[in-house]
Amino acid sequence: MMREGEIRIRKCEQHDLPGISEVCCRCGYGGEDIRLSGCFEDRKLFAMLFSLYYARYERPTCFVAVPSAEPQQVVGYILGCLDTNRYEKEFARRMVPRIAARVVFVTSWRYPQTLRELLRWGRHIPWREANPAGAAYQAHLHIDVLPEYQRRGIGGRLLTILESKFRELGIGGIHLVTSNYHHTALPFYAKHGYRIIRERKHRMWSDLDDYRSIVYVKRLQT
Repeated sequence: MMREGEIRIRKCEQHDLPGISEVCCRCGYGGEDIRLSGCFEDRKLFAMLFSLYYARYERPTCFVAVPSAEPQQVVGYILGCLDTNRYEKEFARRMVPRIAARVVFVTSWRYPQTLRELLRWGRHIPWREANPAGAAYQAHLHIDVLPEYQRRGIGGRLLTILESKFRELGIGGIHLVTSNYHHTALPFYAKHGYRIIRERKHRMWSDLDDYRSIVYVKRLQT
């Protein structure tokens, strides 16, 4: 466990799942709360789609940032996966049935706007694309830090810890996917040695016409 100032970085644990879900939802709309989109009200479903698989099934490569005074409060995370192709298969096996049940029994009647947005995603975006960075960058990550805790070096510490873990495990390269709307993240990735290999325009959100997904990569082994 690492300690610096008032924020600690530690391995993800089972009890962190609600906190990870909340951070995911508060940062999932171009770095802002998904409530601002006005079209995805089912926050639990959003977390199931984008963060909870890692916290449940890739826990050795997942880390959270917590205040020293409140060690159960998650204010940021980095979620890592060693093999993206395996992830796609495991996600389909472990998460898709749960997601389908959520959509049928909860989302469809409680959050109809979310259901419409989800169906639109299926028509307009390259959903669950297998490793967009290729075999040289088989690992991937997601990282989010709550806005009020940004600019304190937390993201850099999380990234350093995960990259070190990947190197220990012999991982040669890593990738991540973000968007042109995540304005604070783009210079952060460039600062830490990530480079863009692809940009693609699509309609991730129905209210954003110029949305582009961006794939960053970094070599971890020389």
